[in-house]
Amino acid sequence: MHRSLHTPNQLREFAPRVEAALSVGEAHAPKGERTAQVAGDALVFPYRVYYAPDRIDTVTRSLEGDARVLALCLMSRHHDGRVRETAVRDSLFIAKPWSVPFSTQRLGEYVVEIGRAVEDQMTRFGLKPFVEFARENPNFMESTRRRAISYWDCYYRNVYKNLEEYPCFRALRPYAPRRARPNPSVKASPNTSNVRPLNCCILAKRDYLDWNTNSPLKTLEQIMIWPTAEALSAMVPLPEGYRYELLNRSEIPALVHAVDEWFPGLDVSNASCFRREDFYTSRVVLEGDVDRDFFVVMFKRGEEWAGMLSVERDRDSQVIYGRVGTIAEAHRGARLSKCFPPLMEAMGIAMGMGMVYSLATLKVPHMQVGFEKAGWKLIGIMPGFDRELVTPGEVKRVFEAIYVKVLVTRSEFVRPTTHGMTPTTRALFDLLFPSQRDAGTEA
Repeated sequence: MHRSLHTPNQLREFAPRVEAALSVGEAHAPKGERTAQVAGDALVFPYRVYYAPDRIDTVTRSLEGDARVLALCLMSRHHDGRVRETAVRDSLFIAKPWSVPFSTQRLGEYVVEIGRAVEDQMTRFGLKPFVEFARENPNFMESTRRRAISYWDCYYRNVYKNLEEYPCFRALRPYAPRRARPNPSVKASPNTSNVRPLNCCILAKRDYLDWNTNSPLKTLEQIMIWPTAEALSAMVPLPEGYRYELLNRSEIPALVHAVDEWFPGLDVSNASCFRREDFYTSRVVLEGDVDRDFFVVMFKRGEEWAGMLSVERDRDSQVIYGRVGTIAEAHRGARLSKCFPPLMEAMGIAMGMGMVYSLATLKVPHMQVGFEKAGWKLIGIMPGFDRELVTPGEVKRVFEAIYVKVLVTRSEFVRPTTHGMTPTTRALFDLLFPSQRDAGTEA
């Protein structure tokens, strides 16, 4: 069974024993990884663990010193929020250099009380271990900071009108006092209430200032953090027994093999990149590289892979393009593919996009039906954009249907006039958008 814990030198004498004791009877292996540097030594710990709850008290009572501290840190990554809460409460009186990453990680999650707890730790132990960790792990800190902003934007804007009042963000301030900070005059925007349930996975797009120059950080306007698996589950629930997981770096070789099995002939299409390991390692969102433009979400049932959906973000146009979605043959009866359109739409709304679009094959009607039932609009047929393997050894260009879902109001569009369209273009416009036929009048 794969284990994801790698500890600094001073813990290696007892860390395997602690992890092995906690792992007895676990539901399944840890999921995801977080990596940090502690005094020049690597610490890799799991994002989520699934230890049997009845083992936890037994193990922690049998340990003492650093071994017990490590057990509490690992328990703070438990999938059961009640277990996490107990572990956090019991670890408030601990601030060892190698325990700081666990505390910091929790600031980028949705439990606001964690921020207050970490502030208590800082008051009790001083800022030194936290500041030293921040200096050694700028990427870890930036990722955590963005997630804290995201959860404030989703869950707590009505409680904390200014971001700097939000406890989890406030607790991050002493870590890196020279990093970017928000403009304290920024208030909650009344225009986002209509997407509140889906807006829990992005970096709030507000006016940020650089502490060094006091000038706007314009690049942050275009940074949008991809959804977590938990956020996806809240947006678009899967059938019972299925779950979403984000792609893990260690899963890439197996995914390449699975895609080849689920989607034969992909190697001649514009999605052939999804059959190359280097594509995932260099361009797809992975732990430690969250601000990339390709995103892959896995569909799983137990330990079995059921399918995958991939999308591409165009941050300049603020558009999401649905790339490859495929379901394993054994799970096609669960109708998982019907989740593809609402998933892409939910991501787009949550990330402030203006539109999502995708192409559907004309070989079979299933995805056409899925898009149309989800309220997407067919706007045309693309001839020859892609290629398919029609028979063994024979590759031909194909026709594909273009479906879009607009995510902004009509007021955000420039209305075309007669001067801007030929008669042929005007006829097609009226056919596709009959409710806007008056848009062609002189402006």
